[in-house]
Amino acid sequence: MFARFVVALWGILAAAPLVALADEAAPSYEALLSQLKSGFTDIDYGQLRDAYAASRGYDPYFRGGDDEKALTESLKDGDCARTMNATNRLLESNFTNIAAHVYAASCAQRLNDRSSAQYHRKVAQGLLASIGRSGNGLSPQSAYMVVSVDEEYAFLSAGGYRITDQSLVQFGQHECDAMDVVDGGGAKKTIYFNVDRPWAWLSQKFPPGKKGATTGQ
Repeated sequence: MFARFVVALWGILAAAPLVALADEAAPSYEALLSQLKSGFTDIDYGQLRDAYAASRGYDPYFRGGDDEKALTESLKDGDCARTMNATNRLLESNFTNIAAHVYAASCAQRLNDRSSAQYHRKVAQGLLASIGRSGNGLSPQSAYMVVSVDEEYAFLSAGGYRITDQSLVQFGQHECDAMDVVDGGGAKKTIYFNVDRPWAWLSQKFPPGKKGATTGQ
């Protein structure tokens, strides 16, 4: 379900509006979230992602726990009502979860809830487009900027890519994920993502030499 929906979604990302905000202090994650939950979707999604990364609840390696398990089971069973419940819980933890919005949009459409489907589709589009505008992914110098590992997988799935390998490379003081992928036509390429934000979080949580440190990869 996810793969079919996001491939279609990718084709209209170029038309997603680039929202320009006034030159002022960046709004908090809570303020942007309040706007979104009120139904106002024309926000700066790059700011939303940055604000999430600066928020107290930021965790770029969180996999969703029981809610992710419930989502996987509901998708396997084709139970859209359960899928919607699971995605809502996941979004309460992290509203920038692209996959959760895509699943919610797809299931809302199947449940004939067009308003919810359009809402989640717009948010997913905005999040994906903000990543796409952050670079071109052709080299570490022009890597796409991400604030979580899950964004990499959602972005590549949206482009119709299949991941064949992954490695960590350094560019100056920057950390990048090099993702070897194959597109729908069988062409191979490497796409780069800047993972400075996740790595900075990891370094703070597990300083060098601290017992239990892990990359989360």
